[in-house]
Amino acid sequence: MFGTKHRQELGIPTCPLRIKAPFSVGCSPPHNDSFKLNIDGRSRGNPGQTGYGGVLRDDQGLVILCFRHHLGVGSNTYLEVMELRMGLEYCYLLNTEQVVIEGLFRNIWAEVMIIADYIDVKVCHV
Repeated sequence: MFGTKHRQELGIPTCPLRIKAPFSVGCSPPHNDSFKLNIDGRSRGNPGQTGYGGVLRDDQGLVILCFRHHLGVGSNTYLEVMELRMGLEYCYLLNTEQVVIEGLFRNIWAEVMIIADYIDVKVCHV
């Protein structure tokens, strides 16, 4: 394994290791008789390695389902569509009828509405 000195001699850029402190994440439950789907994804570059995950909770805030997927190389738009698509597919498979979706989205509302056509969906940009 190369140390910092060897990397510098070879002209390979180095960056300091950053260790992030753990933090807690809160979630407010949806209204009665509905579910909340929280989803998020990451991309290392655009295009780049992409992956996403999500949590589905009931109206009491209890976790019904957690998921994560690695997509391989893709664009940010592809990632956002796939995280929504898979989250909605899980909702459909679990027969959820009313779903509030929270995530960081950009300009993909047309794709979302096509996918969400079969269930009552409320989408919130956070």
